[in-house]
Amino acid sequence: MSVFDPLGLASPVLITGKCMLQDIWRSGIDWDETIEADAHKKWLKWVNDIRKLASIRIPRCISPGHTEGELHVFVDASEKSYAAAVYWRIKLSEHESAVSLIAGKARVAPLKVISIPRLELKAALLSAQLSLYERQLSHYDAPPGAQRPYMSCAGRGRYRARYSWHRAKMKV
Repeated sequence: MSVFDPLGLASPVLITGKCMLQDIWRSGIDWDETIEADAHKKWLKWVNDIRKLASIRIPRCISPGHTEGELHVFVDASEKSYAAAVYWRIKLSEHESAVSLIAGKARVAPLKVISIPRLELKAALLSAQLSLYERQLSHYDAPPGAQRPYMSCAGRGRYRARYSWHRAKMKV
C-alpha cells in the first residue's frame, strides 16, 4: 500500500506511522523479530486510518473569482515531529473571509534528541521552503516584512559564544 500525497494534506495521518516506525527502531528490535503487542495494536489502527483516507474528499478550488488574498503559514514542533501548513485567505466581504488549506509538510524529529526551540526553527525553515514553493507556483508577491517568522533571529550574535549556529543552505 502506498499513499500519493504531494501536497501533504494527509500529513497528520502519515506522520503518525513514521513516528511509530521511529519508536520501533529506537527500541532496538531486529527486522525479523515480532514487535510488542501494544505497538502492533497501534500499527493496525494506523493501517485502518490509512485505508479511511481513500474516502476523504478535499475541495481544491482555492479562491473562485478572487485573485487577491493572503498567504498564511503556521508551524509547530513537538518531541516527535515538526510541521508547517500553508493557508490561503481571501476576503469575501467586509466581515467575511474564506480560508483554504493549500499544502502541509511534516517531518519526524531526528533520532538525536534536539530541543523544542531548535525543532521549531527546523519547522520555520520548512515553512520558508513550503511558502517559497507555493509563492512560485501562484506568482504571489508578499508585502515587505511579511516573510519574517514570528521569532526574531536578529539578536543571535549575543549567543554566538554559547551556541554554534548551523546555517541552512537554501536561497529564500
